Amino acid sequence: MGEVTTEAIKVVTSDGGIMEFNGPITVEFITDEFPGHGIFRSHDLFWKPLPHNEVLAAGESYNLLPLNSKGICGRQIAQVGHVRSNSLPQSQAAPYRMSFDGQGILKRSYTEAFSRFSNTVIGFLNLFTLLASIPIIGAGLWLARSSATCETFLQTPLLVIGFVILIISLAGFIGACFHVAWALWFYLFVMLLLIGALLGLTMFGFVVTGGGGGAEVAGRVYREYRLERYSAWLRNWEARNWETIRSCVVGSKACEKILYWTPYDYLQRGMTPIQSGCCKPPTSCDYGATVMAQDPDCYRWSNAPNLVCYECNSCKAGVLESVRNDWHKLSVLNIVMLVLLIGIYSIGCCAFRNTKRAETDYPHGENYMTKVRPRWDFHW
Repeated sequence: MGEVTTEAIKVVTSDGGIMEFNGPITVEFITDEFPGHGIFRSHDLFWKPLPHNEVLAAGESYNLLPLNSKGICGRQIAQVGHVRSNSLPQSQAAPYRMSFDGQGILKRSYTEAFSRFSNTVIGFLNLFTLLASIPIIGAGLWLARSSATCETFLQTPLLVIGFVILIISLAGFIGACFHVAWALWFYLFVMLLLIGALLGLTMFGFVVTGGGGGAEVAGRVYREYRLERYSAWLRNWEARNWETIRSCVVGSKACEKILYWTPYDYLQRGMTPIQSGCCKPPTSCDYGATVMAQDPDCYRWSNAPNLVCYECNSCKAGVLESVRNDWHKLSVLNIVMLVLLIGIYSIGCCAFRNTKRAETDYPHGENYMTKVRPRWDFHW
């Protein structure tokens, strides 16, 4: 015994489209949706339409044709036309195939349902980021009021990031919620650039922060840092921006936190890289010696609270170690953001495809509306 399959009921419209139904259904079920039309058997086009209560047979083909309001003896008949067995060029044929179940519910595949859902997701995500960009821009404008160099150093990046997020989010929100294809295209293009830039920045960060690390000091909890252990790119970047970075270090008041430590505290307590490099001389310094050569930072040290060891190489190394540690933490966030952005980009592609479908005459899309070459074309 072979498998038992249920064949679809095919109804060809006057413009060449094909509607497929899973029965049982009656003629009335279709004609109620198409006033002024009748259902004809494929081999009986110019006789009379089927009764409203007739059940259409599975596997059979029928035609949905317009009826004259007045016919012979008051009966409705199909409009006279010319029937050709050859199809017209595809540009004149109705480019769709509609599928219905027995209850008249238009079948929608998982792909279309996800596409519809994707517009909603993209809309909400971009509304959230749109609102989040406002405090970022506000923070950048607030920093413009500050006279501290360290704070104004962050003003431009914050404003740029805030406005970029604002523009991208606005484009994504308009495109997804109002089916504006060009806005979604712009959104996806910029998102692709962001993904590439973030990936490149993450890889670059791992390369330039690969060195570094502190050396243990005998009998101490803290570590000390050497400038030559860090990459040349980081050292050059720091040298170009040292005045700004130095003002940030002074403004952090890191040295004031250990200003009144006792010798016992230096033995038992740990320090941050900046405190270890900027707030004390190297542990190897021996200020009682008069002839022995020592670390150059020993001579750069000053007891003045506003000088201490801010011009020492150990201080610059401590700053780079802090940057290195912060970058490694940031890299974890970058990887998470990359995965998130790729996911959002994929959903955005579905929303873009759905928006392009919404601009056509058949917005339900190709998953259940496919181009077909109908068997007959009718010209009235």
